[in-house]
Amino acid sequence: MQTYFITDWRAVAVPVASATGSTAAFSIRYFDQAGRQVGTSVTTAADIVAQARALLAMGEAAILHAAAADGAALPPRHHFPIMRDVRVADAPSPAVIAPKPPVVIYGPRASGKTFHAERFCQRYECAAIFDLGRGGAPAGASRDNALILTDMTKAAARARFGRDALLVSIHDARRAIGVGPVRSLAEWRAQ
Repeated sequence: MQTYFITDWRAVAVPVASATGSTAAFSIRYFDQAGRQVGTSVTTAADIVAQARALLAMGEAAILHAAAADGAALPPRHHFPIMRDVRVADAPSPAVIAPKPPVVIYGPRASGKTFHAERFCQRYECAAIFDLGRGGAPAGASRDNALILTDMTKAAARARFGRDALLVSIHDARRAIGVGPVRSLAEWRAQ
């Protein structure tokens, strides 16, 4: 079994049916350093709140201890089991699964975004490709589960597509499909 280094996660509030009615929960998707989704879980909102409170208390104790405050003890060790999955089955019902936000691959022009678009689409499991350099999305098209290719900067892409979009640099995207790095213009001309 491969162990992934989780660098990012996205959470969406969802209702989960239980024997006593509906419970507030979060559907969490985990991503590795290359932007690949490596796991999912559904966790109750009450569990997240309890863990956040414990983490806040540990943080405050650590700050007091680091500042050498009178009587401040070293914070105790604490286990944060935020991965407790409350789903009954491996595959949650369609009502629990939120729409998949878009994957935005950003990078300079002529870096291979359009050339490798189909491979990126397969790698990131997207349903549609919108190349903003070639007209973009048709009016009214849904961006859910879409691959969007752009030459915007990361900051501009984040501003345009929001916090839910998964932003992947062209360098990381190329690495994820096993393609070498983007060559500089000088290297390209020398060939």
